[in-house]
Amino acid sequence: MEDNPQEILKELIKSFGEGVGKEVTARLLERLEKAINFHRYGFSVNSEIADYLATISKKDIFVRLKDCVGSSHWALPYCRVGLLIDEFNEQGKEIDIQSIKNEAYRKKRKSVTVINMGTTKVIKDIILYLSELKSEDYTKEELAEEFDYIIDGWDRITVFVKKEESVSDISDKILRFMTARERLFWVFGYASAAKIGWSATSKLNNLGEFHKHSYVFFSDNQKDGQGLPKFSCRFKLC
Repeated sequence: MEDNPQEILKELIKSFGEGVGKEVTARLLERLEKAINFHRYGFSVNSEIADYLATISKKDIFVRLKDCVGSSHWALPYCRVGLLIDEFNEQGKEIDIQSIKNEAYRKKRKSVTVINMGTTKVIKDIILYLSELKSEDYTKEELAEEFDYIIDGWDRITVFVKKEESVSDISDKILRFMTARERLFWVFGYASAAKIGWSATSKLNNLGEFHKHSYVFFSDNQKDGQGLPKFSCRFKLC
């Protein structure tokens, strides 16, 4: 059970009155800081990570997500962490959030899926997809349901291309999705795997497979902050 900031504050004030040592006061101050951060961000984080999370909260991409699914959606604290990881990845930096992942897993196992969307550099793709639906007059309730659908089915509806896979391997996976009439799925490729994902999609498009199976696709080729290619493609049943 997490500490209550008000109770810790009472202990701290009492400690000042009783003249306890600096070590006890320091421990109480640390507990107070973590308790405040927990109530603010959903995790017992130190001041450094709390400052990073505060910055993410003001970013346009996070504001857009809140605008889509509502400010009370259960996944928002984990999306904030995912976006933080994504930003550090873009800058070629590392941040140790294992304690956050452990805490998230204890509270809600599928929350780690949301955090890992940041680790795998795809969380912004999902937010942009929800934003597109919002522009098509989806309600917040519908968008929240769609977000939950994506999170719940994440392992089932995504393909992360491996550099050792061939264009035919990825083409076959895409065809299996379409044959199974999966209404929504993604293919992601990073670095050398980006070209494989793009080539597989281009091959199937040239063969008319998407039209034949009644799918539309939306592909995006970009480079990350380190100049490495990143491929993302969303497939949707018409």
